[in-house]
Amino acid sequence: MNREQHRFPPDGGLSRPDSSTGVRCILCGSSRIKTLCRSSDLRGVARGTFSLGQCVGCHLTVLTPLPHGFDPETYGAQYYTHQRLDVAALTEYLRKITSTWRAQVLHDWLGYTHLATATRPSRIVALLWYVRNRRSIPRYHGDGRILDVGCGNGDTLFFYRGLGWDAYGVDPDPEACAVCRTQGLKVVQGEIFDAGFPAGFFDIVRMHHVLEHVRDPIGTLSEIRRVLKKNGLLILTVPNIDGIGFAMFKKYWIGLDIPRHLFFYSPATLRRIVEKAGFSCVRLVHLRSAGLLRNSLSLLATHRQILSPALNNTMVGTSLSVALAILGQAIGRGDTIEATFVPRS
Repeated sequence: MNREQHRFPPDGGLSRPDSSTGVRCILCGSSRIKTLCRSSDLRGVARGTFSLGQCVGCHLTVLTPLPHGFDPETYGAQYYTHQRLDVAALTEYLRKITSTWRAQVLHDWLGYTHLATATRPSRIVALLWYVRNRRSIPRYHGDGRILDVGCGNGDTLFFYRGLGWDAYGVDPDPEACAVCRTQGLKVVQGEIFDAGFPAGFFDIVRMHHVLEHVRDPIGTLSEIRRVLKKNGLLILTVPNIDGIGFAMFKKYWIGLDIPRHLFFYSPATLRRIVEKAGFSCVRLVHLRSAGLLRNSLSLLATHRQILSPALNNTMVGTSLSVALAILGQAIGRGDTIEATFVPRS
């Protein structure tokens, strides 16, 4: 697939037909677009006012205007991917996993046959630890070659490497890539197109809270399809614009993170856009995201000053956020969605 086919104009993920003054959704082709909200950068880093345009036909939502390319200035010096790795903490965490009974759980339950210990936990203990950690530790797959797209400062790459993966990363941020290289991590600065990976190279490609930052999602996903093995897995995590958080907080929902987030996905639009790049969805779940809701509550309180001190109190605010997160997950409107896709034959 030609990468240029999916480059988007400055007015967002909405292309202008030659014979019309309207706009057209790049996912479904509809020309009916509505504005959900307008906002500046509530972190105070970037200048300007931005709009969220949502297609009435398929509900794909996009920031307008879209930036022409990656601009590190919109992230600021304090962005979390610029922070140095806490190598001591990561190393100790890896030691606890690979040198204790936890390694046996990875061996028996998640396919890490190169890990094992003489100590075997009780089945109840093993099950509880597995349930708690199964989303942060992927099942060992194929030859163990994994790509983290949008790897940031490399904390996940460091962790995967310590578990025995042949781990690679790609990120457009030069400062984040510099942090990766201090630990000898395999990282390419730029987009995935710039890496030149061979076809069918990876067993797993991971994008954890990254797809919403990508200006060319269909082109990027198509390149991921090319470098993924036929039996490979694509694991995506994104904020959910159809979640309970946006419904409650609107422009103060931290999941928007304007203008760093460019596209805003629901379960339906995430499925459609990934499927358009040649994948099939095998699993999609709503996650509890109490942290997103708690930060949204704080953001609303900071900018509007309409909440009572008691509601914005750490204990009260956290309790409310946890309750809302549980409710959102229970009714299928969690603030974060995680999905696994496989290449379509």
